[in-house]
Amino acid sequence: MKIVGHTTTVRKSLAIPVKFYSLKDVAGILGFKWKNPNFKGYDAMLALGKWKRTKDQSIMKKVLEYNEDDCKALKVLKERLVEMINTN
Repeated sequence: MKIVGHTTTVRKSLAIPVKFYSLKDVAGILGFKWKNPNFKGYDAMLALGKWKRTKDQSIMKKVLEYNEDDCKALKVLKERLVEMINTN
């Protein structure tokens, strides 16, 4: 299995009006909506640390939702890139 970051592939494949090519920016342009749009990767890291100390399940729920949304957003991006390849 080869792991590839989305940024290089997207910059080469899509001309889109975003300042940064973060997954949130790119998938957002493609129509993906996050459950917690203001919760960022750094927030997830901090929340995970807090969960480790407190075992508060509401914190873990937010972290899991963030990770689930990232996976779903990446799927949307992948499907769009495959669609572009197949139509050209």
